[in-house]
Amino acid sequence: MSSRCQQVKTEYEQLQALKDEFILAYEKVKEGLPAYAGGDRAKVRQLKSKLEVAFIELEEKITKFIPEEKILDVMEEFISKYVNDDSFAWKLSDALDGLGGIDSERAWQMREQALKTPNPGFLLNSVVESLVGLDSERAWQIRDQVYEKVVKEMPYSSNVVPLAIGLEGLDSDRAWRMREMIKNQKEDKQHHLFLVSMGYVDSEKAWQIREQCLETGGIRDKRHIAAYIACSINGLDSEKAWQMREKLLKEYVGKQSVYGDIAKSLVGLDSERAWEMRARILKQDSIFFSSVVMGLGGIDSERAWQMRDELFEIIMQGDKSRLERLAYSLSWLNSKRAWQMRKRMTEEGASEKYILISIAGNHVNWLK
Repeated sequence: MSSRCQQVKTEYEQLQALKDEFILAYEKVKEGLPAYAGGDRAKVRQLKSKLEVAFIELEEKITKFIPEEKILDVMEEFISKYVNDDSFAWKLSDALDGLGGIDSERAWQMREQALKTPNPGFLLNSVVESLVGLDSERAWQIRDQVYEKVVKEMPYSSNVVPLAIGLEGLDSDRAWRMREMIKNQKEDKQHHLFLVSMGYVDSEKAWQIREQCLETGGIRDKRHIAAYIACSINGLDSEKAWQMREKLLKEYVGKQSVYGDIAKSLVGLDSERAWEMRARILKQDSIFFSSVVMGLGGIDSERAWQMRDELFEIIMQGDKSRLERLAYSLSWLNSKRAWQMRKRMTEEGASEKYILISIAGNHVNWLK
């Protein structure tokens, strides 16, 4: 689940709880109960004011992002363009990545259409990756099928990575059982992947596992663990997430694999605390600049745009390899400025893949 989806979902749930509290307080006033019994008119007015402000703030956040239907329009057009040509299966894979976290019937029809192509095996991994954040029975049928028929027989990273990515955002018992199965794969080099599967999970159980892995060095290369733990806290704004970032910055000073992933873990975070950490990472070494920009997905502030414009100037000077990082920084943004940047990227030769990433994001390459 993308951080912007996670944040909007959390704020919507908080809005619902506030609404329920308001209704309860209002009903007590309506019944004529005295203040000591819950009939507090001042409290009702206060709750009403808070509810109105929360609603406006949530509405502003939602309109800042590209509507789900618009994302589906883009993906559907792309899929229909290449679905009947087996030589372009890799292009369909790019489009399927853009369906990440979308559980609508229309999205499922696209997944099923991909699995009916001449090369469904190649596209199966992309379908599994697109299940990120989905805990429905439909999603689990595909995960279980992939684990039994693919991962158990061929436990290679190319098969395990999609399954791990597709578990991001899930804190259910079923998800934890699947993580345990991934962790217990025979090849040692695969064990770190269950950490990646905990992306966007902020529960106590997830934190116990992160901290245990970091302390015990359950994987041979501790720096490798640190980098994957950084990947697992993308977009998390809890105090524990910030403490973990601080700990990793202190213990792995200047290590590119760790610092780059910490920078990317700030995706969607526009607070002073996030910008202060970005500044510290850049002060350590300018080599982290493109990773910092990559972590600006979902942020439409002036500071974010100054960085994007600076990276685009570098691209204009001939470093086209950074187009992918710039694309990530535009993920989900629906502002006029974001669409203008996509147009400029296209004019500079950005591939269809990068434009798709700039619209709907892509979970896979966070592991790079």
